[in-house]
Amino acid sequence: MRANDSRLQQVQSDGSKESTGPGGIIRVAIIADGMPAGGTERQIVALLKGLRQSCRGIETLFGTLVKGGAREKEAMLWANEVLPIRQRHQFDISLAWSLVRFVKRYRIDIVHSFGSIADLSALVASRVTGVKFVNGSIRSARRKLTRRDWLSKLTMPFADAIVANSKAGLRAFGMDRKAKAQVIYNGIDFPPVAGVKKTDFPGPYICMVGNFSSKKDHKSLIEAFPFVLEKQQDYRLVLVGRGEREDCCRQLIDQLGIEDRVFIVNDCDEPAPWVKGASICVLLSPDGEGLSNVIMEYCALGKPVLASDLGGNAEIIEDGVSGILLRSHDPLTVSSALLALLSDEGKMKRIAGKARDVIKERFLLQRMIDDYCELYTHLIKKTGLS
Repeated sequence: MRANDSRLQQVQSDGSKESTGPGGIIRVAIIADGMPAGGTERQIVALLKGLRQSCRGIETLFGTLVKGGAREKEAMLWANEVLPIRQRHQFDISLAWSLVRFVKRYRIDIVHSFGSIADLSALVASRVTGVKFVNGSIRSARRKLTRRDWLSKLTMPFADAIVANSKAGLRAFGMDRKAKAQVIYNGIDFPPVAGVKKTDFPGPYICMVGNFSSKKDHKSLIEAFPFVLEKQQDYRLVLVGRGEREDCCRQLIDQLGIEDRVFIVNDCDEPAPWVKGASICVLLSPDGEGLSNVIMEYCALGKPVLASDLGGNAEIIEDGVSGILLRSHDPLTVSSALLALLSDEGKMKRIAGKARDVIKERFLLQRMIDDYCELYTHLIKKTGLS
């Protein structure tokens, strides 16, 4: 193992440092498979930014395997250094040996990975060099693991820490009883979100934010909307996202004859203004979310939320208190739940208020940053060199 005693210190949440050794900095390499415009990638950027701003005893190095993602430049901006990682193809195993060289060259203490190929590379680097390995790839709670999920799971027994963003995710990966596994909930920067101005839109609307993919069930919401229009004729449906299933959704909208009532916004990277202007916000997922950033944003913006009762959604929403959880996506079930809320303005306000309280109490960004600072410091202290 590399000697870390000259680099060990306690990192405090206010950015100050309480030295537990001769002094130094904890250097954390955050490695991602890619940086598209997804929830995991948004949280990686938030983590890098938060560590840079409030944990001066930690320096981050960032590397991504697949280049050109929507969030890549943001991540590079907030990292202290960028690792010159090169990937020749999707399953480029030589990345592991590249990471070994980077660990030695950049004097890295901890490798924190997000994604199956990043996990494998981090595992090899930690075994060869003796640095700590944090597996951060449990970001969903699917009922059936994908091949990439299984690849990540194979590396978890060898990690020094396994971090999920939901209890449901730990259960889905079979890691909920492992001593080195823990949950660090996603965080949201509440004051800036609360100050968002709503989009100028003619009339009231229901909103769903989510890319048009197999991970989201736009179809059921679209099929439910004609039933809503029977009793709430003034309402519109706004779908914010992009993806390969957008054309299929447009065809369904045309078939139902509601093309003048449903609006697709596919050129938006910051959906908060659309969320701010909505009466109700929806997220239907056919498979389990981990901890949904979209739902957190809905709640922080004071919106009553209608979501699937799957994965980690129940860790944010208490059914009937801070939102509505659906066990079925049947169009009649979805439309009935929407109409029940729209017909009871008092209930909508109570649910929205409670949702905001939950975010302020449990899901603030600084709490997430503090938890990661504590984790990194604890891992270095476990070397026994303090």
